Amino acid sequence: MPRHRGHNEGSISHRKNDDGKIIGYQVQVSLPDGRRKTLGTVPTRREALKLAQTGQVEATAGRLSTTPRQTLGAYLAEWLEIKGAGIRYKTYVTYRTAIRHATASIGDVQLGALRPAHIQRCERELSAKKGARTVEQVHMVLHAALRRAVQLDLINRNPTEAVIAPHPVIAERPALTMEQARDFLTVTREDRLYPLYV
Repeated sequence: MPRHRGHNEGSISHRKNDDGKIIGYQVQVSLPDGRRKTLGTVPTRREALKLAQTGQVEATAGRLSTTPRQTLGAYLAEWLEIKGAGIRYKTYVTYRTAIRHATASIGDVQLGALRPAHIQRCERELSAKKGARTVEQVHMVLHAALRRAVQLDLINRNPTEAVIAPHPVIAERPALTMEQARDFLTVTREDRLYPLYV
C-alpha cells in the first residue's frame, strides 16, 4: 500500500477495493513519542492532504491523545478539528455548537469512564433548557465522535448506543375545512395557478 509524505504532513495510504480501484485515502500522523495515529479515511487525495497537514500540526502541538484518560471535552475538540477538514462550514458550525453544549455538561468526564448515564444526564439537562432539536443534534454528534473513539480503540463501546435521543415534535398544520376550500377555489378561479390549486 503506497504511502506518501510531504512537508509537515502525516502519511497517506491508498485504500483499494477487490478490483484494485482506489476508493479512499487513509491518513496517519506521527506523535511526539514516536507512535503513529490513524486520523481516518477520506475519499479524495486533496482531502487527505488537508487532513494530514491539520493532524500533524495538532500532533506536534501535543493535542492528539492516544489514551482513554483524555477528557471527553478535549477529545471532542480534537475530533472536531480533524473532522472539520472535510465538511461544509454550516455543518461544522452545527457540530461546534453541539460539542459546546455537551462539553459544558460532561466535558470533564474521562473518555474511558464515560457511560450511558453521563450521556443521558447531559441530554436530560439540555432537553429542559434547549428543547428536543438541540438534544437530537448533540446526540448525533456524540454518536459520530464516540464511534470514531471505538475505531481508535480508545473505548470499547459507544455509550450513546444505549441512549435513545428524543425526536423533535413536528406540529401538525391545520387543514382548510370543506367550506373554506370551496371559498378559496371560488375567489382564485381566474388565477393562472387555479389548476394547481384544484
